[in-house]
Amino acid sequence: MTARADFDLAVVGAGPAGSAAALAAGRRGLSVALFDPLREPADTPCGEGLMPEGVLALRELGIEFGAGEVFPFRTLRYVVPRGRSFALLLPGEALAIPRPRLAAALARAVRAEPRIERIFERAAVRPIEARAAGFTIEHEDGATHARTLILADGAQGDAVDWLRPTGYASGRFGLRCRFESARPLTGVEVHLTGGCEVYLTPLPGRLVNAAFLFERPLEGARGPEELVGLALDAAPRASSALGTLVTPPRGRRLDRLRARAVARTGAFLAGDAGAAVDPILGCGVTIALRSGVLAAGSCADLLRGAHPGAVERAYARALARESRSRRALAKALRFLAGHPSALGFLARAGSLRPALFEPLVRRAALGGA
Repeated sequence: MTARADFDLAVVGAGPAGSAAALAAGRRGLSVALFDPLREPADTPCGEGLMPEGVLALRELGIEFGAGEVFPFRTLRYVVPRGRSFALLLPGEALAIPRPRLAAALARAVRAEPRIERIFERAAVRPIEARAAGFTIEHEDGATHARTLILADGAQGDAVDWLRPTGYASGRFGLRCRFESARPLTGVEVHLTGGCEVYLTPLPGRLVNAAFLFERPLEGARGPEELVGLALDAAPRASSALGTLVTPPRGRRLDRLRARAVARTGAFLAGDAGAAVDPILGCGVTIALRSGVLAAGSCADLLRGAHPGAVERAYARALARESRSRRALAKALRFLAGHPSALGFLARAGSLRPALFEPLVRRAALGGA
């Protein structure tokens, strides 16, 4: 196994969190090794909505999109049984961005940053025993040494086992597919039906991203397309927005692993690896981008000689602000989705006094801000 050059930072995972971390670190003057085996941007199942703080994070990284590449929106509309709904105004412009387009934009920015070396290999990490000595990242082409580390390989990532427990099966899972639009959508719609939530995001080109979040498998469904059909039967107003199926359903588990620590001995968890929030809120990509930038700043502070314990505690607090209130709100929405009478009452209150719910929307959009 050949030893590679030392880097200030190794980032494992080149999704939104890892790419944002690598870009933010490179622009702070750090040398970065970015590991991910995929050479082409992945069309990962997600809601494809980016909350206002995520839009700001992208712009601060220098990533902009032209007219027609994204769909701007300002509202979240919650639709409950018997057709009741209420719309809530976001505290800034949000964007719907097709995941391949976002991934390609981040990849272009990474390629243009001379301080980042992209290594298209799967990585396994082990800490060097002395605290200040950093990490060895083992991969197919050899071993790379880095002084600090950011793990952004998702909630089920396997780069380390000393910061995360092994996975578990909760039963909750999601499907995502895209449809042609059958009626105009001005913002994101979340249809709460009990056994499933249907999340509709308008995309450029008269397309709609439809995400289906299930508590458990539905009886009688023999495959992903039948699951989608059953979910839409239970949400006729969602079904009315969808035309021809464009991409087949793709799934992912929605387990959330509670990390033993989000920062330890110069290693930081970013994105779903450290702050996974149920996608019913649609803020996963926002948290990924912001936590990647925060983790890069923490690594830069360590390398400048800041006290390691203080830096790691500050990062843990920042990540808690990003995720804690959102997790509570997601849990409440999931509970209410299974109680139609409570949902009906809230829908009536929301339609009459939407301002009552604006603090909750700010929590979903801005986290602890």
